[in-house]
Amino acid sequence: MGRPLNKRFFAKADAGPTVAGNEIQVRFYDGAPGAEGFIVKQRGTRKFVVSTTGDVDKTYNCTLVAGVEPNLLTFGQMLIFVKADDDEVYTVSKITGRRATLVKNDIGDNIYDGKSVPWNFSADLTDGFVQIEEAGGDDVAGGGDEFTETAANVPDKITGVTFAYIFSGQDKLLIDFTPPNANGFAITGYNVLAGGVVIGTFGLGTPILQTGLTASTTYAIQVQAINSQGSGIPSDVVYGTTAEPEPPVKITGVTSEVLSSSSIRINFTAPFDSGSAITGYIVYMNGAAHGNFVGSVPPLTITGLTAATSYSIHVKAVNSIGSGQLSDPISATTDTEAEG
Repeated sequence: MGRPLNKRFFAKADAGPTVAGNEIQVRFYDGAPGAEGFIVKQRGTRKFVVSTTGDVDKTYNCTLVAGVEPNLLTFGQMLIFVKADDDEVYTVSKITGRRATLVKNDIGDNIYDGKSVPWNFSADLTDGFVQIEEAGGDDVAGGGDEFTETAANVPDKITGVTFAYIFSGQDKLLIDFTPPNANGFAITGYNVLAGGVVIGTFGLGTPILQTGLTASTTYAIQVQAINSQGSGIPSDVVYGTTAEPEPPVKITGVTSEVLSSSSIRINFTAPFDSGSAITGYIVYMNGAAHGNFVGSVPPLTITGLTAATSYSIHVKAVNSIGSGQLSDPISATTDTEAEG
């Protein structure tokens, strides 16, 4: 990395990059992509410790990436923006000594794309402090890729995450774990992350039922505990797969209303679709299919019946996977046909 540097050359993040790289803009992931802050230590050409603007008590181990938008950052990633003397803004792929390797954006001529250029550090910047240490290459111990929040009193990292699958609910995963040590400040809840992005926040109590997922899909799940001091380190990734879609579940609670000598209306609550949308219903009268209600929703009106006749009625739901079970039977008798 070259000779260690101890110099006030990193400007306040919200000042933005200026000509000749005298100021930089640091973005990283601290639970949400695109947080602004400072570099407080360098551990390799791409390994840095950063701190959020206005919250110097928390630091994060991050790995430098380049050529992406801040909103696409995931855990443990950071961006550095600089403006070169061609007046174009670049991202930085690595820093070696007093030289930075630049990566183009999609605007302008970008003549410094891929080039290692001297970084002109200004002595007159007063916001922020960085200490660049002699620490070897990218694989230096302690500078790994894992996102780490080092606020002393956040909850410990959760371990032992497991799954229980709810096969009647293909949009769900039941996530179980043992609550971690709270480090003196009571745990107030948990975040569930999929692919490094928070998809659910929950109160106390385990297991956690994460809903809103897609059937027959594998998710890279992490869980982190929360207390008044912040969010703990996310658990190691575990992979959970939601169940495949199935036919709809059995319809319950069917009621009937006789409308005339030839028609009966039945009503019920649409059942759970088991991961594939309900496309219609089939009604059985005295054991024979009497109506295929494609695209319909309850209540359903059954016509073409015989006057003064008792009917045993069943109904089942249909989706792209197949037909559900028949409902329990109910009985209804059509009106007597009026004379005359």
